[in-house]
Amino acid sequence: MVAPDALNTEPARIKVSKTDFDWTRFGFLLEEELGDLLTPQETLQSFGTLLKKQLPLEYLEVFLLPGQLPKEAEKVNWVQNDTGYGGKLLSIILRDKFLRRLPRRKQAVVIDIEDSDQLIENRELLRIMELKAGILVPLTHKNNTYGVLSLFSQRETTFSPQLKRWLVYCGAILIRALLRSWEHQAACRMATTDHLTGLVNHRHFMEQLQTEFTRARRYQNWLSLILIDIDFFKQYNDINGHLAGDLVLKKVAQTIKKSVREMDLLARWGGEEFALLLPESDIQSGMIVAEKIRREVEALIVRNQKEQPNGNLTISLGVAANNTEVKNYREMFKRADTALYQAKHDGRNRCSPAK
Repeated sequence: MVAPDALNTEPARIKVSKTDFDWTRFGFLLEEELGDLLTPQETLQSFGTLLKKQLPLEYLEVFLLPGQLPKEAEKVNWVQNDTGYGGKLLSIILRDKFLRRLPRRKQAVVIDIEDSDQLIENRELLRIMELKAGILVPLTHKNNTYGVLSLFSQRETTFSPQLKRWLVYCGAILIRALLRSWEHQAACRMATTDHLTGLVNHRHFMEQLQTEFTRARRYQNWLSLILIDIDFFKQYNDINGHLAGDLVLKKVAQTIKKSVREMDLLARWGGEEFALLLPESDIQSGMIVAEKIRREVEALIVRNQKEQPNGNLTISLGVAANNTEVKNYREMFKRADTALYQAKHDGRNRCSPAK
């Protein structure tokens, strides 16, 4: 005869039984593991992996409130979906009403899956993913709520008052780690960015040039380099003042950036000079890009441009590529610099290829 319990195919409700000591030890582990990570994505990935070892979770998502984040924070969209449905393409959307109240919320909210319309926009997704339990955990630090951690399980799970408190504590550890990672990234950007134009600076560009040259040689790809100089910029500064000169530098930088691909690297080399790195581009392609940039800058309208010797604000450009004669990245740079000198010698407002 079959025992009555054997006829019950419903999964048993999981009750997470951990003591305060267990959670305290886990908190120390989280602090230690996340404290060594420098990027938001690494921090979130490690947090998700560690938390899943403590709780039966198949879906984790972090939503950060844009208005609550520090100015150095980059947009983070992180989902860990192990339900077997949709992967990272599907996201559980929280209702605006809940999100508007989130900055004042300090406690976790357990979700009634069968009656979740007030909290979740796309409730049908819970059924598709076969999720049976969920909780929304505010990410708080120093009385500020920065976002919410959504946790869901495909198994019936009891979220006790103790567990809810500890999840809020874990969320606080996570947001502190994210704040540190954003501060680190901001410091790195300051060290590698020209403050006037927002472009990368001289030092960072040379590091990337060396890296890209080595990679191009290893995989036998083309790489071209363009050096750019604003013609008669000193004269423009003398006539119009340095504030007007700074505006021209920013305008030229923006114009060049709009003229190139996202994969290309543009830097302010120093003064009125810029450097542009074009991966997977030979000398002919580099010349085409250089000529496009020259025309775009020539078409700019700037203050007192007719007072310039050419009757307009113009630039000169030198182009070099990593052909078989170029031994290293320094030689490639020297060739581009020589080509730039030739363009200026030939009358400026032109592009010159390396010989």
